[in-house]
Amino acid sequence: MATPRTEQFRVTFDDGWLLERMPIGIAAGQMWVTFVFSNPNPPAGADDSWDLFEDLQSRMRMKGLDGKLGEGRRGGGGNSRRYSMNFAPELNGTTEVEVTYTSGSKTVAKETISLGLEPAPAVVREISEPPRDPKVLYDDFMPVHYGFMFLSAGSEPSDDLNGTRAGQRNGLQGAQAPNQLSMMTGLHTGEVPFRIEWHPDQPDVDGSWQDVVEASVEFTEAGALLSSFDEFVGIELPTTGWYRARYCASGMDEGRELDTPEEDESAPDRYLLQLWLAPQTPDEVTVRGSQSAEYWHGVATGKNS
Repeated sequence: MATPRTEQFRVTFDDGWLLERMPIGIAAGQMWVTFVFSNPNPPAGADDSWDLFEDLQSRMRMKGLDGKLGEGRRGGGGNSRRYSMNFAPELNGTTEVEVTYTSGSKTVAKETISLGLEPAPAVVREISEPPRDPKVLYDDFMPVHYGFMFLSAGSEPSDDLNGTRAGQRNGLQGAQAPNQLSMMTGLHTGEVPFRIEWHPDQPDVDGSWQDVVEASVEFTEAGALLSSFDEFVGIELPTTGWYRARYCASGMDEGRELDTPEEDESAPDRYLLQLWLAPQTPDEVTVRGSQSAEYWHGVATGKNS
C-alpha cells in the first residue's frame, strides 16, 4: 500500500481495493495526475490480470476537462497498479475537475480538484539582425546665407521659401515643393554643423535636441544636392521613393542672436537630418524648445508674416 502524502486523496472500496490520488504535478503548462490502485489482499489471479485495474476508469467520472484528458499510462505489478493521466497544455486558467469514485453502483466519495494552470512559458529564441548603424550621407559644416538650406533631388530648389512650408504644422522644414526639403537655421550667415543620416528603420528621437520636426518627402532621383545660394554639395541617397525626414535643431535662438560669426567665433546652433523610407504622412512638430522655431511654425500656419 502506498504511503499517504500531502494532497493525496484516498478511497477504500467495499471489495478491499484502495484508490489513492498522488500529489498533482504541474510543469511546463501540463498536469499529471497519478492514481494508484492497490489491495493488501488481492483476489486470486489479480497479479496476472488487468481487469480490476482497467475497471478503475469506470469508477471515475471527470468533468470540466473539455475533452482534454490525455492518454493514460499503466504500470506497477503485484498488488498495486498505477495509472497516470496527462492533461493537455490547452488547459489554461482555472479548471475544476470533479471526480466521483464508485464501487459497483454505490458512490464511495467525491472530490473536486481545482486546477490553477498557467500557460506554458513560451521558449522564444529570437534571431535578429544586429543593430545597424545609420549611413552617414553628410557630416561637416554647411555654409548658410539668410538662415536656410535645401536638400533637393529631381528638381531645382524652390524660389519661394515660404511656399515650401505653407499649410504645414511646422515651419522649420518645408516639404511642399516636389523633390525637396527646405531647412531653417538660427544663424543668418556663416557655417553650421550639419549631419545627414539614412536609417533602415525609424530611429528613436534623441532627447538632447531642442527642436524636432518631421515631414514626408518624395525623392525621384538618388543624386541629391545640398545647397544654400551658391554653395552646393552632392549627396547620394540610398534609393528613391517616399522618405520620412526628421529635422533636429539645437541653439537656434543663440544662432539668431549671433547672426553672423566673426572669424574667431563658431556657430552656436547645430542640426541633424534623419531620413528613412516610410509612407507619406502629415508633418508634425515633435519637440518644441526655441522661440526661433516657434516663429517659423507660426509662419507655416499663417500666424506670423
